[in-house]
Parts: sequence; C-alpha cells; structure tokens
Amino acid sequence: MEKKAVYDTIAELYKQSKMLPFRLHIEQFTLLKLLGDVKEKTILDLACGEGIYSRKISSMGAARVVGVDISPKMIELARKAGTSGKSEFIVKDVETLGKIGKFDIAVGMYLMNYAKTPKQLMRFCRAVAINLKSGGRFVGFNDYPYNPQEKYGTYEKYGFKKSTVPARKEGDPITYYITTPDGREFQFDNFYLSPGTYEKAFKQAGFSSFSWEGPWLSKEGSINYPEGYWDDFMNHPPLCGMSSRKN
Repeated sequence: MEKKAVYDTIAELYKQSKMLPFRLHIEQFTLLKLLGDVKEKTILDLACGEGIYSRKISSMGAARVVGVDISPKMIELARKAGTSGKSEFIVKDVETLGKIGKFDIAVGMYLMNYAKTPKQLMRFCRAVAINLKSGGRFVGFNDYPYNPQEKYGTYEKYGFKKSTVPARKEGDPITYYITTPDGREFQFDNFYLSPGTYEKAFKQAGFSSFSWEGPWLSKEGSINYPEGYWDDFMNHPPLCGMSSRKN
C-alpha cells in the first residue's frame, strides 16, 4: 500500500497518537528548541500530517506557515482543526512539490525517514533546499539510524515499539507499532538509511552543515514522571532531532 493510502487509513489514529507523553515532552520539546524564535519568519512544514506543528508554529508568531502532506485525509483534518490567516495546507508529495516559495525555515517531522533509497533521500533534500532562502534552516525529527536494533522493543511503555530485519541495511523497512492513549493500535513503515547517507544527501543538495540534535526532555516531563521513566528513551534514542543550514 502506498504511503498516501496508508495515512488516509490511519489519519485519525495518528492524530490521537500525538497525545502520547513522549510526543509532548520529547518530540515537541526538541522541535521547539531547534526552531528557536519564529516571530515574523516564514515556515514550510513538510509532511505536516494533521497540522499539529503548523498550528503551534503559527501561534508562536510566524509570519506565514505552509503545511504540505501527501495524504488528503491528513490535510482534511488539518483544515478542519482551523487555520489562521497566516497558515495554509496543501496536498502534495514532497518529491514533486517543486518550488513554492523562499522560506526562512523548513520543518520535516518524520519526513526523511520515508526515503527508501539514497536517491529518494536526495530528492527530499533538494525539495527542501529549493524552497529555502540562502542561509535558511531545515529542522526535523526522525528515526535515529544510530539506535541499536537490540533496543527496538524497549519503548513499549512510551506507546510504541520498532522492528526490522535481523541484519539491518540500507533501505530496509523499520516498522513502528503504535498504541494510542485509549489503547488502539496501528502500524506503519519507515526505512533505514545510514548516518553517512544522510550527511551525503544534505551536502549534495546544497546544505553547508548537517547534524543530529538531542533529543531533549522537557522539565515538565522530567518532573511529572517517576525517576528513571525516560531512561530507555534517552539512553538509546529511537528518534532524534536533525538540523541543517542551506549555503
């Protein structure tokens, strides 16, 4: 099943999964730390899903936010949730997006880990680059390729676990099994590409730097959960922030 059809099917469940504690205390906290001050900035939110971060960024004072997603159902949910005059949502595959503007910052929450090959990753990176101003930034959150396979099953208390083939290699699927806060389950695939493949793709697409960032845990997450609760996640991150700057 192609990615658009998969996400049309699970759109409501995926939206509900955004209420899991790790989403707020690690995923969102890491993104906001990477973004910094967005006041009067123009933001392109790629693979925006149902628009949770587009709306958040707009509320933080961005001048304009454009959310893009391949799934019509996800964009329908985004539009239903409401938009300000500063935000809009587009149904489009990032690979074929083309140039739609010159943005200060591009956001890619779980975008790059859908690339099945180095060539496809390069196309994603180029799609980002042509829509950024010179010196513009890309920030995102992603499957972490340094995550040891033997740790894939240790994240169930956070609402998910991962699995892949025994000898993980370039292009192999990484299946995520998610349990929503109300106990419903769904799954989808990301794909493994090596850290070196990421670095090469960003460089060849015209970025001067690329780095894995965090992940970071919010103060509220640290205080409101038992000591040691987040250790499995933070000691062996299954997911990680990423940052890059265009030449």
